[in-house]
Amino acid sequence: MELITSHIDNIEDLLMKMDEVVDSARSAPFSAKISVEKEALLDVIDEMRAIVYEMRKSLPHEINQARRVLGDKDNHIREARSTAEMMIKAAQTEAAKQLSEHEVTVAAKIAAAEIRESANKEIREFRLSAAQHVDGMFHDLDGLMRAAMEDYTRKSREVEEFFKEIMRELHQNRIEIRTSSEKN
Repeated sequence: MELITSHIDNIEDLLMKMDEVVDSARSAPFSAKISVEKEALLDVIDEMRAIVYEMRKSLPHEINQARRVLGDKDNHIREARSTAEMMIKAAQTEAAKQLSEHEVTVAAKIAAAEIRESANKEIREFRLSAAQHVDGMFHDLDGLMRAAMEDYTRKSREVEEFFKEIMRELHQNRIEIRTSSEKN
């Protein structure tokens, strides 16, 4: 590539020499024609031909080198695309995995919240049921205690009446015994 650039620079220099040869040429009177020194112009043309020849010789080498560079570029691009595609696939797989894990985590949290809410509901229902059961037991116990007290009070009166009746009879028997002993 540098060789071509060098040849192009040389050609530009030779074109400037040609300009100088043309500028220094004598012009024909009353005409646009000029008279150029043939040897000076042919020397410049020969130098240009030599440069063109060198360029043609080196051109296949330069073209091959350019093709290799382009091929390398294409290979690098293919490798970069392949690497990028693998990275994208890996990133997509990782993202899908993380999304899946996130979805599982979210689902687990939702399930845990539902289980917690269900357990709390069952606990509330159990506490309410237990409180109602205990209240019912206390109500029944209260009824039994009232009935027992009433029964006790009634039996206590009966016992009291029984003892009073016995005491009356005893008192009556004593009176009868005294009176019968006094009569005798």
